[in-house]
Amino acid sequence: MYNEDIMERFLNPRYAGALRGANGVGLAKEPNTKETIRLYINVNEDAVITNAKFKAFGSPVVIALADALSQMIIGMSIVEAQELNEARLINMFEEIPQERIYAVFLAIDALNEAIDDYAKKLKRLQEKLLKESQLQESKQNDKKEELQNNENDAEQNVMFNIDDYYE
Repeated sequence: MYNEDIMERFLNPRYAGALRGANGVGLAKEPNTKETIRLYINVNEDAVITNAKFKAFGSPVVIALADALSQMIIGMSIVEAQELNEARLINMFEEIPQERIYAVFLAIDALNEAIDDYAKKLKRLQEKLLKESQLQESKQNDKKEELQNNENDAEQNVMFNIDDYYE
């Protein structure tokens, strides 16, 4: 029923499983069949996908495509992964049965969701770092102001003491 490439990836998926510490997770569901792909990605500070894993529920085609997609995106930048299209994924296999072609869109949807999740987490991290930086800067400014006030007080005390001396 399925070609050799699909059956090989279905029977021996290399990228199946959860990815601990993933900084992007995408979930895509096919409403009519309830087939699901959850894609996990790790992205480094250079915005390159360093690892990918998946969990899937569905036909051999769904599992084979999720496995192939996981392998394909490792080493890609986020920008390259965003540009990945269904045709490129289809070309990895000799033949995908027409009634299962939706699985290609399911895999790409999971990838796009994982990238969106990564972007949201990155934005939250950047906002947190900015707030921490602003808080630290505010604390430093408060300390500088306190030191300046202490210096002014010391000068006034010296002036009072000198004035007291001459009276």
